[in-house]
Amino acid sequence: MSSQPYFGAMTTAGIGDDVILRSKDGVCFRVSKGLLSASSEFFCNMFRVPQPTTPSGDEEFINGTAVIPFPDADEALLRNLLLFCNPPPLMDRLDEIERLADKYDMPRVQARILKEKVKDKINLVPFIMLSTIAQKTGQDTDAYFAAVFVILFPDARDSVLDSGLLQVKQVDALKKYHSDCAAAAKGVASPIHDHYHWMTERWTETTWFTGEHDDCCKRGGTIYMGDVSGKWMMRYWWRDYIYASREELKKWPCGRVVQQGELFDKAMKEGSMCSRCSRNLGPTFSDFASLFASEIDKKVSSVSLNMDLNDKA
Repeated sequence: MSSQPYFGAMTTAGIGDDVILRSKDGVCFRVSKGLLSASSEFFCNMFRVPQPTTPSGDEEFINGTAVIPFPDADEALLRNLLLFCNPPPLMDRLDEIERLADKYDMPRVQARILKEKVKDKINLVPFIMLSTIAQKTGQDTDAYFAAVFVILFPDARDSVLDSGLLQVKQVDALKKYHSDCAAAAKGVASPIHDHYHWMTERWTETTWFTGEHDDCCKRGGTIYMGDVSGKWMMRYWWRDYIYASREELKKWPCGRVVQQGELFDKAMKEGSMCSRCSRNLGPTFSDFASLFASEIDKKVSSVSLNMDLNDKA
C-alpha cells in the first residue's frame, strides 16, 4: 500500500476525525471528515450516521482508521478531486510567502505565487508578446508564467531564478525582449524629430490643432504629421497625454496603455475643458487613441525573442 497523502486540516480530536479513501488502483488518501462534509452532501449525510470504530462485517480499517473504497477514480483523478475540495489560499502577503518558500526550498509554492502575480496584470502584455512567449515555452506552462512574470516585473529577476523555472540566460533574453518592445512602443510616442509619420492629414483638421481656443487651453511645442508640410502646435492636454504615454510605455509596451485607463481619461477630461477642443472630442479622440494603440502593438509585434529553453547555462 502506498503512503497516505493527507487532505484537510489536521485535528487533535482523535483518529476518528479522519477516513481513508482508496482509489480503484489501490492508492490510499487520508482525508479529514470535515473537509469531505464541507465539500459533499453525500459524505456529510454519511458521517451523520454513527460509524463503526472497529472492523465488523465488510468494514475495513487501517491502523484504526476506516477505509472507504472509491471505485470511480484512479489515483490521479482522486487526488485532483481532493485538491479541488481544499479551499484556495488567501492571495495576500504574497511577497512574505514567497520569501518563506525560498527559505524552505518550496519551488512548487514559488511557481504558484509567480502565476498568481501574473494573473492580475497579464492583460497589460500585448497579445503578440504572449503569443511569442508561448511559442518558446508552451501555453500555460510554469515556464510560460515565469516568462510573463519577467516581462511584467523585469526588476524582479531573483524571484524567477530562485523558483528554478528559468535560467540566467533565459531571464536575460526576456529582459532584453521587454526592453526592445518598450523601445519600439516608445518610438511610436516619441519619434525621431517629433515626426509622427503614422498621423495622416486627417489629424491636422481636428479641433485641438486648429482654430481659436479658450484662454485656459494653452499650447506649446510643435510636431510634424505624416506627409503634411509644416509644424503643428500642440495643446498642453494633448502634449501631456503623449509625454505621459512615453513614460508609461517604458514599463508596459502595450496599446491598451494609451487607449483606456488613467492616461486616456485624464486627456479626455482636460480636453473637454476647452469649448473648441471639446467639440466631438469623444469619438474623435477615441479614434486617435485607437490608431495610436494599433501603431504601438504593430511595432511591438515586429520584435523577436531569442530564447532557448533547452539552454541550462
